[in-house]
Amino acid sequence: MWTIAVVLCFMALPDTQLPLCMPASVPLKFTTQEECKVAQEEFINYFHPIAIERKLNMQFMCVSDAVRTMYNTQEIINDGHITGRSQRLSTS
Repeated sequence: MWTIAVVLCFMALPDTQLPLCMPASVPLKFTTQEECKVAQEEFINYFHPIAIERKLNMQFMCVSDAVRTMYNTQEIINDGHITGRSQRLSTS
């Protein structure tokens, strides 16, 4: 089974210089990685304008073990910015 793991960062919080980031997951299951990737693209396309408007930064990943991957997501956060494919969601 596959699911979409998400790292969500709030980039415009008042009274702080650091973004607030937290892991999450989309509550859907997919039988193949290909199905997951198609849904991931749909979520990215849907959330892109929302992310810009609300100054959010999000990383979407199709994973076969969401919990294990969630604990490893700190490796993809670099100086408060998400690196990798969803960089187009960055507001900075």
